[in-house]
Amino acid sequence: MAPGPAQSGTSAGPVLASSEDLTPEQQSCADDVVDALLKANGILCTQALSTAREELWRLAFAPTPDACWDTSKDPTRPTLPDAPAHKDLATRVGSFNQHLPPSTCAIRRNKIKRRDENKQMGRRNKSREAKMHEKTPPGIVQHRRAGERAFLRARYDGKTLGIEWFWSDAHGKGADPKFVTLGKMRSGARMELASAQANALLHHDRVVTDHALAYNQEHAAYWMRCRLLRHVGATPNGQRATNPTALEFAALTQARLLWPVALASPDTSEGLRAKMQTMDGSSKAEEADTGSDDDGAEETESPASSEAVYACR
Repeated sequence: MAPGPAQSGTSAGPVLASSEDLTPEQQSCADDVVDALLKANGILCTQALSTAREELWRLAFAPTPDACWDTSKDPTRPTLPDAPAHKDLATRVGSFNQHLPPSTCAIRRNKIKRRDENKQMGRRNKSREAKMHEKTPPGIVQHRRAGERAFLRARYDGKTLGIEWFWSDAHGKGADPKFVTLGKMRSGARMELASAQANALLHHDRVVTDHALAYNQEHAAYWMRCRLLRHVGATPNGQRATNPTALEFAALTQARLLWPVALASPDTSEGLRAKMQTMDGSSKAEEADTGSDDDGAEETESPASSEAVYACR
């Protein structure tokens, strides 16, 4: 019978295939990595060193759901999550009460398209026909029609050091808030602007928090694989694994949370400030109905509590 991974040997000793194979000394060989992760995550994570260490070793030996790692293999490079797109940072707050005018990007793309068509048709640039064709407005796309979903995104304003509110369609293109009807809550009442803004803040912070935690965890698990290989003297590819240093730890990211920015900003409305005070750290944002409102559009999703934003995944 072939030996198992923990029994088979190399010049560096037995192959280590899980956190259960590690001695206490081996478990502690990358504590500086764990400490750097906890410092980078800051208020996002309140785990003890021992708990964080245990979770990272599990991830180090199982970097993906379909693949496992052991000390007979090269250290699997981290699979870093993509940064959130602008549309990922927006939360559903209602629906459009009429068709939206084309976005600035759509108008620009349409103008280029009309010019290309003029050239293909042999129209002269200064001809009346060419000018009229070039001014033909783009059609109204489905996601900017009446009844379609409307979104709100909170973003940092570097000029005022406060919060800027960006209303958009499902593709992240700008929309005038006067065309937005806020969704109804489970109570039957229409959502207030302050509630929509608080929901947008919570959604933004939850998304950037999830990204930062996943990004940092992937980096840390890779460094722990490298550190373990060096600790046991294993050289799967004939070369020693890289030794992670404090300089590399600087690659860990920190999420920019907007909830504290909004609380500190003098430009935050009293209505939003009052809503944030009632929601801060404990309560959920107002829960939206999961059905359809009288405009025929689905309602907004219930966001997570602000307490969850600061919990370590």
